[in-house]
Amino acid sequence: MERDTETMDRPAGWTRAAASPRTRRALLVGGAASASLVLASCQAGGAGAPPPAALQPAELSFMVSVNPQDFGHDRVVDQFQKALPQVKVELVHTPQNYDQKWDSMLAAGTPAEVTQINDDFVPSHGRKGLLRALDPYVTRDKIRKSDFYDLFWSFPVADGKWFAPALGFRPSLLYVNVDLFQRAGVALPAQDKWEVPGWTWDDFLAAARKLTADTDGDGKIDQWGASLYHDTIFESLWSWNNGGPGWWTDDALRLGLAEPKATEAVEWVVDLTCRHQVQPPWDDLRQTNAATLFQTGKLAMMLSATPSVPTFRQRATGFTWDVIPYPRRAARVSSGGLSTYCIPAGTKLPDHGWAFLSYAIGDEAQKVYSGGGGMLPPRIPQGKLYVEAGAGKPPGHAALFVEAMKLGRKSPAAQNADAARRAYRPALEEAYRCQKPVRQVIQEVTRQVNAILSGR
Repeated sequence: MERDTETMDRPAGWTRAAASPRTRRALLVGGAASASLVLASCQAGGAGAPPPAALQPAELSFMVSVNPQDFGHDRVVDQFQKALPQVKVELVHTPQNYDQKWDSMLAAGTPAEVTQINDDFVPSHGRKGLLRALDPYVTRDKIRKSDFYDLFWSFPVADGKWFAPALGFRPSLLYVNVDLFQRAGVALPAQDKWEVPGWTWDDFLAAARKLTADTDGDGKIDQWGASLYHDTIFESLWSWNNGGPGWWTDDALRLGLAEPKATEAVEWVVDLTCRHQVQPPWDDLRQTNAATLFQTGKLAMMLSATPSVPTFRQRATGFTWDVIPYPRRAARVSSGGLSTYCIPAGTKLPDHGWAFLSYAIGDEAQKVYSGGGGMLPPRIPQGKLYVEAGAGKPPGHAALFVEAMKLGRKSPAAQNADAARRAYRPALEEAYRCQKPVRQVIQEVTRQVNAILSGR
């Protein structure tokens, strides 16, 4: 991108958090609104922004790695600026090397006032003093914990401080090609609720076998029953559904995948390829990923999160597709990623940053985010916004995503989590390629991963 150093006319009293120019995609949209409009738009979702008179004219930077148009950030920025015309928002889209740029801007003392942050980093960055604690705003604006799903409220907390609201949740479900089920004579599980009767791991495997086929008679499978590898949450998800821990133990100091129920769950996923041959080989998925297979009608069941919804609405148009609950073993637990956003420590305009975050978790903004289909709103009463926004579009049972939110679970935040994953994930690929047993691979890496997690 080009570096934009253009100077614009600004009203008296205009301030900016950092004078140095930033590489950016700028959306500087004006607008007029009364004080009553501003407060109504913010308070509709239960979060009040500071009164307009309390905010001086300023330019606020908003840094994201996701595509603003696909996600809806561009429209939310436009709405916010119409509600608070004295605050201009500079949308900084950084699709490459996002974390490195965030670190360098923080070190230089010029962080963006509002910043997208990996949800796994929130507790550790908060403890390190890199994020501004938002508790004073939460208290002042009387934001109620009871309005939110527990996962949204509790995960961004570290040492008793609340650091990063989530603008949405990206739960995972099983996406299904309904036409393939019908042609194979396989009944779909009930889709009207999350906790459906039956639909066990054994049921899932039986369905996957019937849905796997050599459709052109050349002796090679070209239609696959399932793929559970597409979303990396599978490493924790099936362990939780088997009654085990996720990536880490509850104290976040040891590799949870080494626990017996967790190891068994990873073995079950790997056996779909190496033993039962109903899941595409690992290396094949590196060349033609599961999403492509699903879009072309060659995959019957696929684990994926809500960001696949807008993609499949555009590309999976040659057949009927929908979502179904996970199969269960000991439990039917859901999971997915949080879309978390923070105000970094050292920003000069924290009140302006909170005004934007407060607006973004309100109803007007959440209607925009829900309309894209890529994430669920954070507040319990807002779940209906997601269902209403997708009315008449696939998936027909989008309400299951809302049901899944009630049982959403996240692994405890671990120090050095990225380094730990870099240690075990390449090793596990030997199991995914059917070269080594899962149990052996996990035993070989456990000591190293535990040392990383404990900081030794």
